[in-house]
Amino acid sequence: MDILLIVGTLLKGNAGIWWDSIEDYVTTWGEFKTKFLGNYINEETKMQWRKELKNKKQYENESIDELVTYQLDMFQRLGWDDESDKIEVFISALRQEYAYEVERARPLTWEAAVKDAKQLESLSLKYNEI
Repeated sequence: MDILLIVGTLLKGNAGIWWDSIEDYVTTWGEFKTKFLGNYINEETKMQWRKELKNKKQYENESIDELVTYQLDMFQRLGWDDESDKIEVFISALRQEYAYEVERARPLTWEAAVKDAKQLESLSLKYNEI
């Protein structure tokens, strides 16, 4: 319940008005999250997020860690937990020189794909700085 008190003080504008109208009926974080997402995150928004995630490509100066942070945020927003989908999106976002090698390794989990990509990035940085 304490976290709900904090949330109530942080919501402003329309979100604050919305919270004031349902505050007496919400007693857990899970209830709040379900109601909040149901009220503010519609299918159109989720479709846009999926499109952004699938079209995201690693920038030339973007690290694997930065790409991973972006993807973790999007996976959480979308509620994605299917490993094969996550692996496919990760590999397709990687720069070509990493994507080929990571896909060739055939990782079974998203975490394994990330580990492979980080190793490649580390080697690339090591030998390109010589």
